Amino acid sequence: YLIRSEMPRDRERWDYSMTRWENALENLRAYVRDGVRDRRVLDDLKSYFSLSDDEMIHYFGEKA
Repeated sequence: YLIRSEMPRDRERWDYSMTRWENALENLRAYVRDGVRDRRVLDDLKSYFSLSDDEMIHYFGEKA
């Protein structure tokens, strides 16, 4: 929460509530905590480099 002190000024400039910011922050935490981000990054890598399932396991392990 290092930027919390900056939020009143930012909130005034962009016209949103502190609750909205806190909800967005919690959604971001859940996105990272629940592994959604990791899965999307791995899916993007697989697609971009046209990797097979076996190659994904080779480079990124069983969770790939």
